[in-house]
Parts: sequence; C-alpha cells; structure tokens
Amino acid sequence: MARRRRMRTQETEFWHEEYEVSEADLDHLAGIILDSGRPRPLEDLVSSLMVRHIQREKDRAAEQVTDGDIYRPMDTHEVGQALVFTELDFAQGTVTDVRQGHNPTYESFDVIRVSIQDIDEEREFASSFEYDHLLNRSIEELIGGAEESLTEAEIIEANAPAVADKVAAALEAREDWVRFNGTWFLEALLPEVNVGHLNLAEAVIYEAGRPVPAEEMLHVIELDQVGSREATLFALNHALGQDERFDNVARAERQIWYLRALMPAEVFERPTVSRTPFAATGDEQIGLTMLDIVEELGDELDSLEGARIRETEPIGFQLNFPHLYAGTMPATRELLSLFDYAPGRHFGVKLIGEGSGRSYDGWVVPEEGYVAGLADWYQETELVVGAIVTVAPGDEPMSLVLSAATRRGGRNEWLRRASVQDGALAIQLQPATIRVRHDPDTLVDVSEPETVARLMWQSQQTSLGLGSVVRTVLLELAKLSPQGSAHCKTIYSAVNMYRRSGAVPVFAILTRNACFDPVGLGEWAYDASLEGEVYRTPEEMRERPLSKRSDLFRDQVVRYAGS
Repeated sequence: MARRRRMRTQETEFWHEEYEVSEADLDHLAGIILDSGRPRPLEDLVSSLMVRHIQREKDRAAEQVTDGDIYRPMDTHEVGQALVFTELDFAQGTVTDVRQGHNPTYESFDVIRVSIQDIDEEREFASSFEYDHLLNRSIEELIGGAEESLTEAEIIEANAPAVADKVAAALEAREDWVRFNGTWFLEALLPEVNVGHLNLAEAVIYEAGRPVPAEEMLHVIELDQVGSREATLFALNHALGQDERFDNVARAERQIWYLRALMPAEVFERPTVSRTPFAATGDEQIGLTMLDIVEELGDELDSLEGARIRETEPIGFQLNFPHLYAGTMPATRELLSLFDYAPGRHFGVKLIGEGSGRSYDGWVVPEEGYVAGLADWYQETELVVGAIVTVAPGDEPMSLVLSAATRRGGRNEWLRRASVQDGALAIQLQPATIRVRHDPDTLVDVSEPETVARLMWQSQQTSLGLGSVVRTVLLELAKLSPQGSAHCKTIYSAVNMYRRSGAVPVFAILTRNACFDPVGLGEWAYDASLEGEVYRTPEEMRERPLSKRSDLFRDQVVRYAGS
C-alpha cells in the first residue's frame, strides 16, 4: 500500500531546507517579548516558533476541509466544484473543465482542469480513476497525517538546532533586537545605560577588589525601572559586555564582571613565549618507558583524550621556561576536571601557597590549557626551570593549593645554565644553589630570561621545524656529557627555550628519526651519518636496525593515545 502522507512540519527536510524565517515569525517572537516583558533564551523562542508552525498546519488542514471537497482521483467531479488538494499543502481550487481521459493502460477515466487559488495557475488531475493511486484513500487518512507522526516535542528535539541557526541569523540582522549571552530582547524595551552608569560599575568593582555579579551592581547603579527586573539586568549586562573595560568571568549562566585592567594579559592572549606551540595529536609513536616521563612532566600540550592519565592526587608538573617566564601553569584535563565551567569561558580561582598560606588571584583559561596569575608565587618561591610543583584542590570552593618543596641545606652544585650567544642557545655547567625541589634532568637554569624569551620570539618568525630544534639542542647538550648524550627530559626542557612544545612531539622525533639513538636511562645520542633516515614501523623504531651503537637500548614503541 502507498505510504501515508505526513504533514510538512513532520519532515526534517522542511525545517532544514525549506523553512525560512518570515516577517510574521519575527512579529510572533516580538509578541512573546512584549507579552512577558522579559528577555528570552533563543531555545525558548525557537520552540515557540516551531510549535506555532506545527499547530498552524494542523489548523489549516482542519479548516480547509470545510472549504471544499478533499480531492481523490477515484471520485467523480463536476465543473464549479471546490476542491482541496492535500498533496499541495492543502491548496484550494475550482474545477473549470471535465473531459475524457485517454491512456491505454486504463479502460476509462476523466481529466479535470482546476484553477488553483493564490498561484493563478490551472492544472489537470485524474477523475473517476478507480485504480491504485496514492490519494485513493479515506478522507481521514488524507488529512490526518501518517501513523508514524512525531509529537511536537520530538519534532523540536530533532530540528531545533537547525531552526535556531536560522532564527539567530534573522534576529542578528534586525536592529530592533538585542542579544546577550544567548538571550534576546527588544531594544525599545531596554532602560538606558549610559557612560555614567558604566563608570559607576567600574568604581564598584575597584572598591570591591573582586569580581562582582551584575545583580549586586543594581543596588548601587540607579537605572530607570521601565520594565521588569530581568529587563533591567539584561540592559546592564549587555552594556557591560559592550564596554572593553569589563570582562564576564562567570563559570555558568550567572553574569559576574571584573576589570580587564586587574587581570593578567595572559588571560586574553597567549603569552609570546607560548605561541604557535607543537602539541601532541595522539598519533605519535614513542617508547613505552617515555609514557611515565610524559606524566611526570605534566605538560598541558600532551593532555589528550585517550592518553593515559595518572589518577592519583595531587596533580604535579615540572616547570618549563615558558610557564615560568609567563607566570602560568598547565591546565591539564586532570586539573580542569576539578571545576564545573561553561565551554569557552575563563574563570577565576584562588591560588594558595602551601608554605606561606598567602593567596593569589589565578585565572583558568581552559581553551588555551593554562592557569595565569602565578608570577608572584614563582618569584617568591624562587622557582626555576625543572622545579617540581604539585597542585591540589583547596578547602574553599574554586581554590587550588600550590606546593614546591624547599630543599634543606642548600649548597653549590654544578648545574646546566642557559644563555643566548650569537643568536643561539648556549648551555654550560656552572656552580649554583637551587633551593627548591627539582628534577636534575629537567633543570636548566636561566640567568637572563629576557634574552631567552627574545630567542623564542625570533624562532617563531622562522620556518625552523621541531626536528631541527631537537637536533640543535641535543648537540649543545651532548658537549656536557662524556658519553656525548643527553636525557630526553633535558632535551624537552631546552627545546622549550627555542619553541613551545609538549614532551610527546619531542619524544616522537627522537623515536622516529634514525640519527637519534636511545642508550639507556632516558639518554639519547646523535649520529650525523644517519641524518634524514626515518624508521617507519614500531618494530623498526624499537630495533633501530641502522644504528651502529653497541649500547643501544631497545624500548617497545606504542602509539601515544592508542587504546
């Protein structure tokens, strides 16, 4: 049997391809705002609009049945008869002519000519056609829709995202509509928020010394109450959002405002030393023993879904130069899982130094994967590249406790110290005293941070690839070792004084390229004769058949974010 007809609003194709927002639709949405006097979320407006179209189609079907006979090919028709065509969106027409039909397949039937209303067009249809046809069904079936008809809730759930895009675009194009944070209102209903009000809001935040909710500002800022409190609050939030002095630091829907002037620049722009980083993709092949090292380093650029995550607390990382210089720290998936926040939002946290108990204003920037605002703590704690830092949830909501253990009995040691000479990184052994707990392999002291930061900026301006940086760094470090080798942690640490990189991309280069040989205990050596040779399979990367070394260390090679 032929498929039963479904109304257009039941079909995905209608909402995704045919539906366009009309002036009548916009008037309907304006009526919703006018009736309630309150701003409405986009999803509410879309739902109301879709229900309106669904109900109108149902009503139209019911009403038009009374305006004429439902057309069925099996029926006999006469000139002057009014008909309703269900398959033409219930269009109405009048029969203007009847003639005999001719088709060798069928014995006898008529053809009617019908003038279709609204489109000023005549069409022909079969009549007295007592054979199989899609429309030769009961009147109830033709006007009632299919048995598999969806409910309003099901239609909205399936198609609202597509409709929302169209509605949002239509509202954006209208000057009489105003949007803030996914909520819409009519501009004519907004109370005025002038520069005086905004200056007062700025003063409120300065005096409070903390982010201030918009509701709290209303107690001080006297806005004209021309409508609902929700409208007044919407107007203030919208005005604050348009003023570059203010920043919305709320984690969820509630609007909380702070001053950009009181926040680190790193909240709004990635630090210069951390731009254009090399981050893990998950497809890298690295040695199995390197996985533990990746976790020890705790670099956010290696924090991927599907990669192994240490589930113990506290969270730890080893401080690299870019984070130390910029006063930031990694915001890995482990750390971000401690907070409930809206995607795309940065938000404030209280950072507490475990030893001193002093607190600092920190800012989590999830999209960039770091926490800003640690410069003072780093300086006061005398942290260095390679320092071991632990982070744990604080007792207060939205707080983190930072810890970097102090070493007892500080004494001079021969340590690696980096400087810039002739436009390149130079690393030498010099006596120094380090007062915080650190990883000896990651430690690379920096006496003049500004020169290293300038080197990083210059490196970003060139086409120098990560492989070239790894080779340059290894050759420089190998001069300090009687074996002519360098630890992979040290290579990672020094690479991050040329270009910002996660550990995994560095380790993948060491693993893949035949000119680098693992010689045990995390150490790697360089063989210039194999420059350009690449191992293709995990087996080759493990066995390293081109190596000339007798002290080769063979490590099982795995995909970094593999299952």
